[in-house]
This record gives sequence, C-alpha cells and structure tokens, in this order.
Amino acid sequence: MGLMHGAQPHWLVMCHEMGRPHMRHLPHQPMISLKDCVEANLRAARVTSESVQLAGFAINTSNYTEEDARAYCAEICAEFGLPATDPVRFGIDDIAALLQERG
Repeated sequence: MGLMHGAQPHWLVMCHEMGRPHMRHLPHQPMISLKDCVEANLRAARVTSESVQLAGFAINTSNYTEEDARAYCAEICAEFGLPATDPVRFGIDDIAALLQERG
C-alpha cells in the first residue's frame, strides 16, 4: 500500500495468475474475483492519485497451454475492454499501445 501511495501512479497494470484457487500459503483464503481485485486496487491508488486508470492485465499463464492461455487472455480482454496478456509469452505491445494512445 505504501508503495502504491508513494508512487502516485497514473496507470496500473493488474498482475494475475491464471487458475490460482487461493492466496499463496493460505489455502483457507480463496481468491476474490478479478473484478473485485481491480476495484480494490484502484480505490487504494486513488487515495493519492484520483485519476489513476487501469491499463490492462499481465497474466501468468505458465502452467497452461498456449491455446488455453490465449483463450483466457481473450476472455479477460472481453470482460474489461482492456489488453490482457502474458508478458513473458506474448509480450506487452497492446498495453504499450494503449499507454501511448491515452497516456
């Protein structure tokens, strides 16, 4: 939280791991929905940067096939209307283009 407030970001890229069922090392704590996670992070960032926006999603798909990974990224993109990619597998061109266009 301190890092987010100190950075006073204009844009956030939400990091997410495809298929993660619960918080790491906390099997009793299921993951909240991606929508709720986005809203919580934007709300927290707006404490010091009221116009912060979401630029897209960086998704760790390393445990999935390329076909499944691309399908999941496409689902997230359709749901939020923003780029969604695995930066290691597929690069970040779409997120960079959004930032150049709007940033």
